Amino acid sequence: MVDEQFTARQRAFVVLRYAETHSAVQAQQDFRRRYHRRPPCEQTIRNNFKKYQEKCKGRSGRPRTVHTLHTIATIRQALQSNPRMSARRNNIMSKSSFNRVTRLDISFHPYKI
Repeated sequence: MVDEQFTARQRAFVVLRYAETHSAVQAQQDFRRRYHRRPPCEQTIRNNFKKYQEKCKGRSGRPRTVHTLHTIATIRQALQSNPRMSARRNNIMSKSSFNRVTRLDISFHPYKI
């Protein structure tokens, strides 16, 4: 049986408890009491703590690069000239990036009637 993934808040909680107590077992017990679910294993807690300690960030992998002021301004200008612009047929960037920028940065909502 596969458990569902831990939320960012749950991972942060267990890492902070490990930092306070210096005990993975104590962090697991506190996690179980608070969230009423199976805690991450000791090795996962230590690895997450090491990752946060070294990198000081929770996200791993390649950062998203489309959130630049230039691309946001370009999309905003294109949408002002044609508000019914298709995300599939745009020639600015990929469909998913276009939708993400329009939703999060410009506050346009696809399929809004």
